[in-house]
Amino acid sequence: MRPILTSPRILISVLSLCLVFCTSCSSVQISESEEADAEPQLADLSYRARILHPDSPEIESVRALFAKEGVPDRTYLNKCDFDYRVETMLARSVEELLTTLPEHVRSNPEKYHWCFYSKMLDLEEKLTEMSSQGPAAQRKYLLNQYRFFIYLARVFEVDLDEPRYLDFARMNYKRWISSLKDE
Repeated sequence: MRPILTSPRILISVLSLCLVFCTSCSSVQISESEEADAEPQLADLSYRARILHPDSPEIESVRALFAKEGVPDRTYLNKCDFDYRVETMLARSVEELLTTLPEHVRSNPEKYHWCFYSKMLDLEEKLTEMSSQGPAAQRKYLLNQYRFFIYLARVFEVDLDEPRYLDFARMNYKRWISSLKDE
């Protein structure tokens, strides 16, 4: 009869267990700077004190919001969706877009707050301009443009714990779709 530790299978098993249990992470020193670097970057939520939301989900409430003092001029916000447009062209998948867009929003939530509402007004104005082209063309344009609002609203909801954007987007989408039915 052979001794137990001379069997190759048992010897390998014992050595493996020894490696797993005899070496621990307790002797590994992590500096405070490494701990700080390991923490995920949280968005600065102080922007909430500097922004206003519409009083109601009606588009007229957004118009009234932009008429208030201290609100950015909409001409300044004309190209505020540039990062999103570039990312949609560069992203190889929706998942990739959904990982890059939050970085932009977290880095400047105030900009994207005003961008969201300004682009909502732009969409309302464009749909009104397109009324002569018929509901089918308007619906197609609406669906194409609405991805921006949904992506942005979801970032605000998930990363910044702010559901108002998604609620606003949903309510206005329903309103537009119901008004664009074929006659």
